[in-house]
Amino acid sequence: MASIDVTPFMADPNESEEQIWVIEGLQKLAFRDSDSGGLSDIADWCLRQWLRVLQNHPQNIETLKGEPILAVEHHRLLVLQSLRGKLTC
Repeated sequence: MASIDVTPFMADPNESEEQIWVIEGLQKLAFRDSDSGGLSDIADWCLRQWLRVLQNHPQNIETLKGEPILAVEHHRLLVLQSLRGKLTC
């Protein structure tokens, strides 16, 4: 993700289709095994990127179909699981 961030790719508003493809792929990776807590750093990055794409293209169907909302909900789940783990120790 850091490699992607240092390139102009994710900031380019003309690359929305490719950006959505990358975000969807990384989001699936982040939540592949949500029972083990997922990968919160990747999930956080995906959420930031969804919001960026949504800001640049508010009428884009791909960003409006729920992925950013799913990312937020998964992030909340990760936080709750993390807190639950700390409280039971």
